[in-house]
Amino acid sequence: MSSRCQRTVTFLTALATAAVIVLGVSFPAAAQSQGRIVGAVIDQTGGFVKGAVVVVRNERTGEERRTAVGDDGRYAFDLLKPSVYSIRVTKDGFAKLEYTGIPLAVGQELALDASLQPAGVSETVEV
Repeated sequence: MSSRCQRTVTFLTALATAAVIVLGVSFPAAAQSQGRIVGAVIDQTGGFVKGAVVVVRNERTGEERRTAVGDDGRYAFDLLKPSVYSIRVTKDGFAKLEYTGIPLAVGQELALDASLQPAGVSETVEV
């Protein structure tokens, strides 16, 4: 291999190594500056309510994110900015459930389960 080709290979190897190091450090650092809200949605019998829609709203910015509960009854919102949140849970045949004033800190994983009641009963919980 020529000297010029060898220098090019060495440079590209160093560049690739630096990129891996930077990306490897950046993603965990970003995750540590965020928070997470997780939970399960159950009915009055304790059974999971799959297909329920969970909406998390940043009360300071108005930004909303939504997800549907999976077969295991669980939901998760990752990479949330530290702030104050509200969470709304809805499913046909059930009363809407809403939590407000939920503080989320840097690096915090907040577990918040929701128990839905049959339609005709509505509940708002202020934290």
